[in-house]
Amino acid sequence: MNWFRTILDGVAMSAVFNSYVAVFWLLKPHSFIVMFPKSLQKKARPVTRDERRHTILMYATLYPSILAWMILSAYQADINGFWPMFWTAYVEMMLISLGDLFFLDYLLLKKTGSRLHADGVKDDPFYEPKNELMKLGLPEHLILWPVLFCPAVGFIAAGIGMLIR
Repeated sequence: MNWFRTILDGVAMSAVFNSYVAVFWLLKPHSFIVMFPKSLQKKARPVTRDERRHTILMYATLYPSILAWMILSAYQADINGFWPMFWTAYVEMMLISLGDLFFLDYLLLKKTGSRLHADGVKDDPFYEPKNELMKLGLPEHLILWPVLFCPAVGFIAAGIGMLIR
């Protein structure tokens, strides 16, 4: 495993991933209410079909692109074997997760004020930076991503990578 290359790729992927999500979030902030706690979702107005399509478009283009980038980058870096490919993808996803935690969940929410808050819950105390981080950001990015999401992406990337080798 090439650690230097993995970290550089992870940082670059994080920048692309988080920039892409930020643009989608800035365009239609309410469409992201589905990523917030159920109690907040119940207070907000329902997501429209157009807003749902907006997030599906983001997922359908972003995640396959990042996955393809991981696989092709590992291939180009001559990373061989299932486990080296798995750990490369895992570390890259963790860097994306940490970038998401800092850039989207902390910095972007803090700098945009209530602009990114969902309709109907703009004044909810959940959106105070400390509350959002403690109730959603930290558990999601320090527990959910490392335990479930990063390993899943690692297995997918390594599996596909092994098939194309």
